[in-house]
Amino acid sequence: MQNSRSTKRYYLSIPFSHPLKKFEIRPLALKFSMQKNTIAMFGKKIIFLFIGCIVWGMSCSSTKETKQAGMQSFSPANVKNALDYFGNPKHEDERRISVFFDLGAWHGYSITRVPNKLGGFIGPFLLTAKGGAWLSEQFAQLRIRSQNKELNFSRAANIEQFSLPGRLVQSFSIGSLHIKQILVFADGRSSLLRTTIRNTSDTQQKIELAWQGNIYLKNAELAERNGLPEVQLQEKELGRFVNLYPSEDFQSRLQLKSNSYRLNRKKAVTLKPGDSYTTHLAQTATFSEEERMHCARLAKKAMSSPEEVFEANKRRWKRYVGQSLQKLEDWAQTDKHRTAAVKSIQTLINNWRSPALALKHDGLFPSYAVRYFNGFWAWDSWKHAAALAVFKPKLAKNQIRAMFDFQNGRGMIADCVYLDKSENNWRNTKPPLASWAVWKVFATSRDTAFLKEMYPKLVKYHRWWYKDRDHDGNGLCEYGSTDGTLQAAAWESGMDNAVRFDYSKMLQNNAYGWSASQESADLNAYLFDEKIRLTRIARILRKKADAEHWQREANQLKKLIQQLMFSKADGYFYDIDIYSKTHIRIQGPEGWIPLWAKAASKEQAKKAVRIITNTRRFNTHVPFPTMSAAHPKLNPRGYWRGPVWLDQAYFGYKGMLRYGYRKEAMALANKLIENADGLIEKGAPIHENYNPLTSERQKAPHFSWSAAHLLLLMQKHENRELL
Repeated sequence: MQNSRSTKRYYLSIPFSHPLKKFEIRPLALKFSMQKNTIAMFGKKIIFLFIGCIVWGMSCSSTKETKQAGMQSFSPANVKNALDYFGNPKHEDERRISVFFDLGAWHGYSITRVPNKLGGFIGPFLLTAKGGAWLSEQFAQLRIRSQNKELNFSRAANIEQFSLPGRLVQSFSIGSLHIKQILVFADGRSSLLRTTIRNTSDTQQKIELAWQGNIYLKNAELAERNGLPEVQLQEKELGRFVNLYPSEDFQSRLQLKSNSYRLNRKKAVTLKPGDSYTTHLAQTATFSEEERMHCARLAKKAMSSPEEVFEANKRRWKRYVGQSLQKLEDWAQTDKHRTAAVKSIQTLINNWRSPALALKHDGLFPSYAVRYFNGFWAWDSWKHAAALAVFKPKLAKNQIRAMFDFQNGRGMIADCVYLDKSENNWRNTKPPLASWAVWKVFATSRDTAFLKEMYPKLVKYHRWWYKDRDHDGNGLCEYGSTDGTLQAAAWESGMDNAVRFDYSKMLQNNAYGWSASQESADLNAYLFDEKIRLTRIARILRKKADAEHWQREANQLKKLIQQLMFSKADGYFYDIDIYSKTHIRIQGPEGWIPLWAKAASKEQAKKAVRIITNTRRFNTHVPFPTMSAAHPKLNPRGYWRGPVWLDQAYFGYKGMLRYGYRKEAMALANKLIENADGLIEKGAPIHENYNPLTSERQKAPHFSWSAAHLLLLMQKHENRELL
């Protein structure tokens, strides 16, 4: 039945022009029906609400475009010296100098601080089975003779030297000549140096050119091969060659001494006023004769079309930077945070190593700067892969494969693997974050083939924990070792000397494994997270029965964690003593890992967040220390007995976000990034850990997982994604 009250139709035309736009919105016709007696009450409100929505929408669009414009303008070319690569080694074992690597190369370079070393870059620094050494202070330096006199680079003027993401740059003037050099990597075994010499005078210049260099690395021999210098290096039984390949137009004659060479260009170069001459020099570092021959062909090919190499370098680094900055949190949309992100990318790429000898896939060292980090570690690899997935998914996949190459028959993954596989550490493994890493790669690549490849390996590794690390078979696992030592069991936790293991004993499980006498909160939270991710992967791969199995196991483990590992008395998660079943009341990061894994109840998370944000416990000057600041055994310089590690900070931060404590999490993240010494400072290396009270950098510089988690910490939080 028709309503007796009159109904009228009203039309609203709104001519609109946004002050920040160069275009106008065409007049909009808004059509609506309304009871006559309600117009006075609601009409104006609706109109103003409509106009407000348009203005708000346009403003948001403008803000979004402004942010995008800012991000796009922040290209690799904007970041000079994000890392400080300057330094001149005095001997082969100099470790304090930052080194530039790319594309998985095992040799790298630095920038001179000494004018008489202009005309080339410092190095190469060779990464070897012993941890690395400088082959030379400068193995390839350009020398110029003019009017029968060699130019003295110490008198150079207009010197400008800097690094950009993916390249080193040097330019200077000497007399009437201007020299510019750019060094990039062509592949994982070869670098390419471009040198351009321009005549800035009004008269013709005739110059003679040469490359010269020397070596001071022990057990290295300088020899000649096909008229060019070659270094032959022997370390144990690992052969190594370093070769130089000049441009074809650089027809040369070689002068060779015991530890030095000079490679002279036969013909002089004549430059008219304003003219330039460009030449290229490739340098390769290879592990075998077969590799040497292959790389010699590649180097010559690169020099036949050097522009392609330099353009590919520029495109690749622009992609790395663009993809990483695109998803930075709003609070990280500042130049200093973007610089920190670029620095993180550079640190990761500097530690990238291409396949060599026993290492069959690409992977990352924890730090090239420290001798004992010259291999691939398990949970380091999972963390590297999670960050690499942001901008280099292919490398992320290979980092994961590099560790699974060494999975044994029982399913265990080695703790660390090396060029020489006889040195691999099988005494222990590391915390199970492999499924997290695989999922992070899938989240960006959507590569189901990779999931299919990794799924059976992940399942085998996951089940191994319950075979060899669940002493009493109650479904709660312990860290342990294959040799029965507590030292290796603590290593397996990743927290090598953490206070929570001070009074632990070792228990034999079977012929293959031992457990520490405590069921660890972080380990079982990681295993819960693995079950959830295996559930998701099984569903994607249409393995319905598997998915149901993993979900059941996850539900069971979640109950055990919530009921047995949480203390109602003080609101935190703890390890459990396997004998007494009481909590080991040491407050460390293991207590917030259940939040990251979302294994805690809402009420448990609420109580744990109170402890995390307490300034007397974990909300220190640099937040998220690895031990509560209230504990008498806190040691801010004690490796895992107090310092802040960025991976654990990341898990704490993300755990808080997952339970809705965004404001509190953001405050801690900003405090950490702002206060940790040098973290967002241009030039300063990213370190292994940081002092929670004084903020000082500690332990290894150029640390990969710190860089990985700094980058991840600044990435936008996706609620719909398994973090």
